[in-house]
Amino acid sequence: MLYLIMDRRYVLVACIPAIVIALFFCGSACRRGDDIQMAQKYYESGQYEHAFVAFKNLAEHGNPEAQYWLAVMLDSGKGIQTNQQEAVKWFQKSYEGGYKYASGVLGSMYFTGCGVTQDYNKAFFLLRKGAEISDPVAEGWLGLMYKQGRGVTQDYSMAVTWLAKSAKQGYAPAQVNIAFCFEKGLGVEKDTALAFDLYSKAAEQGDVIGQLYLARAYRYGVGTASNMQKALEYYEKAANQNHEPAIKELEEFKLLFSKGVQGDSVMEKPATEKRQCQPWK
Repeated sequence: MLYLIMDRRYVLVACIPAIVIALFFCGSACRRGDDIQMAQKYYESGQYEHAFVAFKNLAEHGNPEAQYWLAVMLDSGKGIQTNQQEAVKWFQKSYEGGYKYASGVLGSMYFTGCGVTQDYNKAFFLLRKGAEISDPVAEGWLGLMYKQGRGVTQDYSMAVTWLAKSAKQGYAPAQVNIAFCFEKGLGVEKDTALAFDLYSKAAEQGDVIGQLYLARAYRYGVGTASNMQKALEYYEKAANQNHEPAIKELEEFKLLFSKGVQGDSVMEKPATEKRQCQPWK
């Protein structure tokens, strides 16, 4: 109030410190924004070592988005040796810092026990929170919880609801799981053609489970005509990602295929329980 009755020169002088402070913080924020963009460019171009250094520097200065991406790199082993315990720590910091996509990934880790003691209650809380803001990772894993009945009462209808939301956003693990529901008629009318389409979409993204189930679809004629060459192609793609079930099935398939026998067995349960390291959102 004092400055209101003074000469305008005093008002200007009084404002200068505030302006300087504002410009300082704005400049810092702008630099942080530029730094995070540079780190992401390193990551997207495959320069993982540079990306790791950049994300780590920002993360240690409290940037929740950088903390998230640092955790992603630690979880996936890109640019650094895989360390899921350390990844959980940084996902937790990111979540506490308010980065909205951290809760879904953190929830998936509590669900699977990757890098942390398995805790379905914490998983459900975190996944539900992420699903409420339409995070496809959270929606997908929440749907899986309902599908498998872990930590919640098994409910295929609820599973399909959440998996569909996630799959529509292109999240490959959700596409695989809802495809399985359509293939078997779990919580939804059976539709093998749609199941095949969803398996294909997941496989096109390089999802190893999607590739495995697409191989089976071609092998057994699920939603498409049987095609042994295509089955072999996708078995090999999945096996090349060092996925053990795919490697075993490929060996079995080659043996039967060499004898001219198609085989009469297929794994009924989708191998999605082992959490896959995806390029998170």
